[in-house]
Amino acid sequence: MSVTALRAPLGHTTVASDKLGSYRNTQALIEMGCRPQLVVKLTAASMPEVKVLHRRFHGEEGADKGGRKARSLLPLLENHPKHAASSLFYKIYASILALYGVERAMVHTDAFVRALMSYQAADPSGAIDPDQAYLIASLHHTGEVLLTRCKVCPAQYMISSTPLSNRYNTTTGRCPLCYELALLSADRGRVRVTDPKTQREIFRDIIG
Repeated sequence: MSVTALRAPLGHTTVASDKLGSYRNTQALIEMGCRPQLVVKLTAASMPEVKVLHRRFHGEEGADKGGRKARSLLPLLENHPKHAASSLFYKIYASILALYGVERAMVHTDAFVRALMSYQAADPSGAIDPDQAYLIASLHHTGEVLLTRCKVCPAQYMISSTPLSNRYNTTTGRCPLCYELALLSADRGRVRVTDPKTQREIFRDIIG
């Protein structure tokens, strides 16, 4: 048995019977702009309770206007600012999830709350919304998305585990950093950037 297998989880998973922990997660999700339906799905709170809290934090003007929720990964892979932001959120979620030492086929609420909070702090522009973040976390647990390292630059980015098709082509996702660099350098298809400071600046430009 490995040392890793013996290591105790660093995070405490909130259970439904933990009323205070569930309330904190509910409040945090609402403050971060999650729809009431998503909050109910992730917590033990009822819809009436969530709607009361939602109005308290966002008022009547912040009511859920409806509309289609994120269902497809392809738009996140085809739009390189969203792809970069998605990769950032996914990397944060996977890192935090590992601290809880759990493997499950559903989104881990505590890890999602902390990952979304960290992502929104790192990307104030909000290139992806909470529904898209939830989609990414859900696809992680079903094995439909993976993190891979670029063969040209040191960046890690999200890919689909199987090719996805639109009317023009098929893709699993390409490095958003290299894609942006290719656009910035019209005379070269690929540009090597190994300086970490330059990489961070480019990622900020892509996301923001």
